[in-house]
Amino acid sequence: MPYDEDGNLIDEHGNLIPGSGEPREDQETPEEEDFVKEFQEGDNFKEEAKEEQSEADLDDELKADLKKSLEEAPQGPEKKVKIDTLKTKSPLPIIGAAVLVILVLVAVGYILYLQQKGADPKKLTIVFTLSPPGTEVTVDEQKVVPVTRKDGQLGITGLEAGKHTLAFRNKGHKPLTMKDVVVSEKTATLLGSVKLEKYPSGSITVKIEPADVKLYIDGAEVKVVKLDDGSLQVTGVPEGKHSLRVEKKDLESWKKDDIQMAKDDCLELDPLTLKQRIWKPMEIDVSPVAVSVFVDRKKVGTTVNAKNIVITDSLDPGKYRLDIFADGYESWSMKEVEVYPDLSTTVGPVRLSLLKSGKIILDSEEKPDVELDGKKVEPVLRSDGRYEVDKVKPGTHSLKVSREGFHELIWDKIAMPKDRPLELANIPWKQMKGKTVILSTDPGEVKIYLENELKGTTPPIPGTSFVITDLKAERYTLRAEKEGYSTWKDESVIVEDDKPTIMPLIALTKPSSLKITGTPEEVEARIEGREGTVTAPGTLSDLAPGTYKITLKKKGFKDKVMMATVAAGKETEITYKLEKKK
Repeated sequence: MPYDEDGNLIDEHGNLIPGSGEPREDQETPEEEDFVKEFQEGDNFKEEAKEEQSEADLDDELKADLKKSLEEAPQGPEKKVKIDTLKTKSPLPIIGAAVLVILVLVAVGYILYLQQKGADPKKLTIVFTLSPPGTEVTVDEQKVVPVTRKDGQLGITGLEAGKHTLAFRNKGHKPLTMKDVVVSEKTATLLGSVKLEKYPSGSITVKIEPADVKLYIDGAEVKVVKLDDGSLQVTGVPEGKHSLRVEKKDLESWKKDDIQMAKDDCLELDPLTLKQRIWKPMEIDVSPVAVSVFVDRKKVGTTVNAKNIVITDSLDPGKYRLDIFADGYESWSMKEVEVYPDLSTTVGPVRLSLLKSGKIILDSEEKPDVELDGKKVEPVLRSDGRYEVDKVKPGTHSLKVSREGFHELIWDKIAMPKDRPLELANIPWKQMKGKTVILSTDPGEVKIYLENELKGTTPPIPGTSFVITDLKAERYTLRAEKEGYSTWKDESVIVEDDKPTIMPLIALTKPSSLKITGTPEEVEARIEGREGTVTAPGTLSDLAPGTYKITLKKKGFKDKVMMATVAAGKETEITYKLEKKK
């Protein structure tokens, strides 16, 4: 409804409505309508600014608008009611801002509490002392670095409550593992003193994958002890320089020379993993199939497949000499058979001939000149690469073979069997220039030194001739060595002008050893006739057979003298017990 200038209510024709001279309590005057409109416009403006202003800024602006509205609004009972109504709506943003501030303060306080809790040195989770210095520490297989506390102890922090596994490792010491170490949130876990035990003197420790291997010290197989962490340990290694070899079937062997063992010391080698060998067998098409097969003069194992093909043991890639033997048949040879890592090696077909007398078979790299009973005969090249003289009657004959540039070889009395050929293998040709020494060894594959100069290695088959040429007529020192055997030496080998020097068979023996055990430990043992000392308990290797005098000494104990007789190729054990000095 419209109003006149005095504020009276009028109808649509401009007439005063009776009783409207005074406004009703629920009726808004024009001034009130303007006030409400102005107030609402202010509220709308504030709503649009909420996303850009903070809670505190919005609260201050709202208070200012309310104050201004109160000052400008007409006074009266009706105005007061309206203003009070507006005031009851305004505290909501203030309450929200207050709640937000409280939540922020609580979060900040909790973070500060956690930081203070973690930094508090009294809240260390695990506390201990550790010896020796430099020991590596792992918790649940994760490497950690302990911190040093003010009291000198070490601490590990940041662990979750519960059970953990601690491991301590230091090279040259026995590893230590602690399982199910309980960590509590309330109090620190005290381990006390953690001390690693040093490996025994004269020991070699190494972790090998796989662990079921054979270990050889200076060529002799040794006993090993498997430790808790899977490492293998050899004890009783004497002071000095040694070689270590690790072997396992179908895996590549591993070897380390120049291992220096100091007095009262122990060695821990880096872990090693043996590699898989790359190998292939030979497949031999041979008749008959019941044969013995030799590869590089060594007999190898064989099987026969469904096609009657003989399969040899697996071999490393390389070139080999192949020899085949069968009862009642002539032998067969092939000087070079190559084995490949990725291809099968097939030999044959090989058809062995039945044995019959009347043949001399010569194993020679080149065609030789042959005289039989003073008459020159012509040898024929066989299919297996050897040479053959046929139609020789059974009985005793003289035989001479020669090659240009080499000394001739003469057999004055050589017997021709009645039922088989006569085979001469590995003819020891001697070059004409200079003087010559001819020798043979048992076992084969022995290194030969003349005046400390390596002249070569004897053939694999024991007793096969080995020739040293280009020598002067004088006295020499000859030495024979093979890993796992005692060294042979002769300082008076005479080389003559008019004939070769033929040595008797050089037989090498496996070294003997002396194991010394007893109490107390770490006793100094001196062996008469040998330089230096060893620490007992321990084992002294590479001893020549014989009787030895051993003197045992330790500070605070009486000296003890013992005698020990060492047998060839065996380990002899003696046990001592020292008495304390009064």
